[in-house]
Amino acid sequence: MAEGHDAALSLAAARALMRIDARRAIKLLMPLIAAHEDWSLSFIAVMLKEAGADVVSEPLARAALAAAPKYAPSLVRLLETAHAHVCILTVRRILRSTNNTETIIAALRVWNDPEDLETAREFLRDDRWQVRVQAVRALGRTGTEEDEQLLLGALADAEWWVRYRAAQSLATLPSVSSEKLARFREGQHAEYARDILAQVIAERRLAT
Repeated sequence: MAEGHDAALSLAAARALMRIDARRAIKLLMPLIAAHEDWSLSFIAVMLKEAGADVVSEPLARAALAAAPKYAPSLVRLLETAHAHVCILTVRRILRSTNNTETIIAALRVWNDPEDLETAREFLRDDRWQVRVQAVRALGRTGTEEDEQLLLGALADAEWWVRYRAAQSLATLPSVSSEKLARFREGQHAEYARDILAQVIAERRLAT
């Protein structure tokens, strides 16, 4: 039933198999997870979390590393259900071995690797604005005071979404207080950079 074409029925069968014997089922289901584009990714994530990171981490990492570009992004996104160290090492390998846009975006979305910040920093210079968006978001999660100037530089990006996410990421850095963020805004020469920082400052005030 899990191998069937009915999306709802096959996914329900997959979940039943995982609940019966997750360690045996994961070997059967991993190729199906990769190939079933009609399966809900959020539902699969819940299913994998129920099974536990001890069960899913290694099979998921192997599948993500071996997947064809068509299937890799979904498997990479699911690495969030794996043990943190497995996710970090797998994402690190993937980012160093692929140039596929969707796979890179997926890897940066689950990025949480403070030991390899240089990789995320390099993607700030990528030609693809969608990749640059995820790179600034990654630095917002794991960056240091050293990344303040890089994120300020991203406020000059030609793409609005990059500027907006860069401003948001700048505001989330532990080294950036509300006062410091205001000083950054005053120090910008470009009106669009001041505007985007003003927007993020306003959002920050509303959130507190």
